[in-house]
Amino acid sequence: MKMQDRYEVKKASGKSIKVSVPGSKSITNRALLIAALSQGKSVLRGVLFSDDSRHFLQSLVSLGFPVEVDEDNAVVTITGFGGKIPKTEAEIDVGSAGTAARFLTAYLGLSKGNYHILSSEQMKKRPMQELLTALEELGAEIAYDEECYHFPFTIGNDGVTRHEVTIDVEQPVFKCSIDFCSVIQRGFPYSCQRKSWHGLCADDNRHDATVWCNGFRGVSA
Repeated sequence: MKMQDRYEVKKASGKSIKVSVPGSKSITNRALLIAALSQGKSVLRGVLFSDDSRHFLQSLVSLGFPVEVDEDNAVVTITGFGGKIPKTEAEIDVGSAGTAARFLTAYLGLSKGNYHILSSEQMKKRPMQELLTALEELGAEIAYDEECYHFPFTIGNDGVTRHEVTIDVEQPVFKCSIDFCSVIQRGFPYSCQRKSWHGLCADDNRHDATVWCNGFRGVSA
């Protein structure tokens, strides 16, 4: 069969076509975290309902956050408590959702309480040591069910007293995933009013950031 070098697209006539573009999994999971960190009610529109986002949503429900889901209209409403987690003890399952695994681990590791985190067999093999080590520097206590620095584990904090943490961003896991840096940036401020984190590069230069926690108000996005 001879392939055509050129194909002329004919203009459609007399037809009105409406296309709904699906949401983004990455943006959805980040929006869910920000809504949980906010003070008050947040309404998220254009939410993508995937296996990852469903694990994230169920984790928030398990942690005690009021969550309303309108899947037909791709809308989620979440009530946040200014960075505080409603339950001080809970069990969540992040499945194979990498974003949920990293973001919620940091959030729970910087919060007062004890939280048991389960995952899929696939997620158990993913690298988590650099993030968990940084959280331990900030006072997080972690008890591993199986292999050290891998899921499943119990994590919690009696109260963050340190005001700064240093992360080696030249580690391969940080190079391949910005999530490891962003979880610290997003979750770190809520453990105290002012915090600093330092990124170390191969040239021994420090890339510093000081963050303040004034809190988010409920948003509509």
